[in-house]
Amino acid sequence: MTPTQYTVLSLADRPPPYLSSAQLARRAGVKAQTMNEAINALVRKGLLDRQGSTEHGRIILISVSSEGHALLRDCASAVDALEEAFLSSLYPSEQAALRNMLQRILSRESKAPSHSV
Repeated sequence: MTPTQYTVLSLADRPPPYLSSAQLARRAGVKAQTMNEAINALVRKGLLDRQGSTEHGRIILISVSSEGHALLRDCASAVDALEEAFLSSLYPSEQAALRNMLQRILSRESKAPSHSV
């Protein structure tokens, strides 16, 4: 799995309402074409599912399959180790401040409208 695919899988790992590929692209900071390529690869691997939106007929929503959830669980310890190594040059207070700032950013993103294209 590529870093982009891991990012897509992580961003799509949420309860309903699920996100469209356009929303995932914006949240990942990539172009729609790049997101669609990553989604297609993850769907082929059985890690993501597509389903039509009940609110907007033309929008396809992306969700994580049970296989995708299992893979994310398996990756968690490796990601934690990478995060620890990445943050090791910071003092504990700096690590806490960085995590707090990132949480605020993520919290703001999660409050964005979920069905806009």
